[in-house]
Amino acid sequence: MGRNINNLKPDGHGWRARWTVGSYLLGTTGEQELVSRVEQHSNGIPVLMSAPAATAGFRALEAERIALIHAPFFTDDFDQKGVAYFQERGFEVVHVSHLMPPIEVPHPNTGSVVSPAEIYEWVRSHVPSSAQAVFIGGNALRAIGVIAALEEDLRRPILTANQVSLWYALRVAGAEVRVDDYGQLFKMPCR
Repeated sequence: MGRNINNLKPDGHGWRARWTVGSYLLGTTGEQELVSRVEQHSNGIPVLMSAPAATAGFRALEAERIALIHAPFFTDDFDQKGVAYFQERGFEVVHVSHLMPPIEVPHPNTGSVVSPAEIYEWVRSHVPSSAQAVFIGGNALRAIGVIAALEEDLRRPILTANQVSLWYALRVAGAEVRVDDYGQLFKMPCR
């Protein structure tokens, strides 16, 4: 990992280390240590990760009961680490699952391994009505295109790893930006 830190590039508003499962595996202390190590090479640019971004998003939306939907390359163990991660932050996780069938982690340049229709159907059929908001985790899962349809059908906020990372980066930068079709989160003022 140490050699790769020097190859990270800023994304315009901050350095974005997008590894959702990395936060789950490292836990709070390890996650903070990783961010600190990367920030030593970022020339003062903040380093942001998607799981803390999701935490901030849920808090901004005042959601306490959440559902976690993960990419098919997550395992049952990763699912449970995700539950623990968000429980440590005070959330009640009312559902966790990963899309099935399981697959190997895709190469980052191949794009999503699951179609938007598959993501939509999985989320719609697995998220219980008790969830106040949903996090679709896994940065290699291209789920932004299903946010509007899912929010309309489920009538609750949908966060995806990439969407909430962008929202959080803009928030940290203090940017007031309106982005259509990126969900209820982007309709909230930056504060």
